[in-house]
Amino acid sequence: YGAFHTDGATILTADIPNASSTAPIQVTSTTGFLSAGYLLCEDEIIQYTGKTATTFTGITRGQAGSNGATHDAGIGVSQAQVAEAGVPHQVMIDSTSISNNVTLDPATGNVTIGGAGTYNLQFSVQTENFGNDYDDTVVWFVVNGNVVPATASYCSTVPTHAGGPGSNIMTVNIFYTLAAGDVVALWWTSIGGTSTLSSIPPVDGTIPQSPSVIFTVNRIY
Repeated sequence: YGAFHTDGATILTADIPNASSTAPIQVTSTTGFLSAGYLLCEDEIIQYTGKTATTFTGITRGQAGSNGATHDAGIGVSQAQVAEAGVPHQVMIDSTSISNNVTLDPATGNVTIGGAGTYNLQFSVQTENFGNDYDDTVVWFVVNGNVVPATASYCSTVPTHAGGPGSNIMTVNIFYTLAAGDVVALWWTSIGGTSTLSSIPPVDGTIPQSPSVIFTVNRIY
């Protein structure tokens, strides 16, 4: 069995002074974030191409249909995943909660099965939509690089409202027989290109963080 997730989060240590600044983004720590990717900063998706211990670099503002904005020091920043409209991407999973003979490669999001058997494979993904119309997110299973038939799942996420993105959670489980050494992965896309897989930071010490992805693997026999 194993339980894996993606939930990188940190805090701004300096203001992002305007909607177009591409200066490095200063945070308490970049530990737990991909070496390159996307950030959720309040209601804006920001792309970065590199990082140091305390900064994100190579900044592009207002991605995935979001708009650039000012952001004050002290707010939460978290990891997001973005897919161009209709383009498949592997779901990045980089943290292990528990693991017994099932292992995660955090560089790829691949999960390797240690023992043959029939498994319950289950995921939940947190979606956010930064567009002005509904957008569909699609997630499916891949084993050993091959798409598993009849496993695509769609969810529609409401558009921006009350000044912020719409959000949704998709959760799916299947039973699947696997051999020792099989590699399982999740893939996804956004049909309209305005939906993300977003980890939402904790709120004021009262609401805990929402991981963007939780993936569990459990052998049933």
